[in-house]
Amino acid sequence: MDPSNQIPPAKWTYRSGWRWYPVPAAFLALVLAFYVGATTKMNEAEALSLEQFWEEVLGTIDSPINIFLNNCGIALAMLIPILGAPFAMYVGYSSGLVIAALSQTRNADPVLLLALTVLNPIGVMEFVAYAISITQGLLIVYAAYRKHLTDEARNAAITVLIVSAILFAEAILEFEVIKGALPQ
Repeated sequence: MDPSNQIPPAKWTYRSGWRWYPVPAAFLALVLAFYVGATTKMNEAEALSLEQFWEEVLGTIDSPINIFLNNCGIALAMLIPILGAPFAMYVGYSSGLVIAALSQTRNADPVLLLALTVLNPIGVMEFVAYAISITQGLLIVYAAYRKHLTDEARNAAITVLIVSAILFAEAILEFEVIKGALPQ
């Protein structure tokens, strides 16, 4: 067979459309983990303890940088091949537990609180950033299998920049919401 007639292999670039296909699945998996946590039943003492802990955490936030560094650290951990996706599910479940605690102590519907959290612009930005990180972690595993790690290292760096930009904008918005909700 003449080598000049062969179709060249697909370029392994960041703009390859197929690499974005897993992002919606990662987003939905994260929302599902969040849902499982949000609908978990806990006793009143656990719910009150978790609510009090959450209010203490909110009280320590004094700038968008705190939010950004926390969320960026979580997103970077989600980039870790093989371990990042299970860690993401743990984070989603744990965050859902806060929703469960708040819904129990305030007699609110946990699914409504979950929807309000996920479907507002701040939640969408955060969940999309995390889904991109999860996907990149999985793509690193795929690249190792296909022996494209050098190309994927460049793609991972681009992912870190994109996720950081999303989370920086999200942190500014989230801080303004938190600042407006807390007593001065």
